[in-house]
Amino acid sequence: MNHSQRIDAIVKSANDEELDKAMASFRAETLAAHPALQRNADYQHSLETGQYMRALDHVRRAREPDGETYLDVIRVLQFAVTRRLAIMMF
Repeated sequence: MNHSQRIDAIVKSANDEELDKAMASFRAETLAAHPALQRNADYQHSLETGQYMRALDHVRRAREPDGETYLDVIRVLQFAVTRRLAIMMF
């Protein structure tokens, strides 16, 4: 699933289960694309437990030391965080 397809699935998710399904393979994909994140246990745990806001925070903190921008990861996580909040509100 490419990032545009994943974002589309995130936006269309109506509940937590659908959101988690849309994010299911995201962890493996980000670790393959960004090997430095393999050493970030907090990021991995946050994704595994569906804590997308925390995962986003961990990626943002990793940007400086790693020298990577992680813009693709950040973009998807921002949509997931926004959708999670919208689901909680309704």
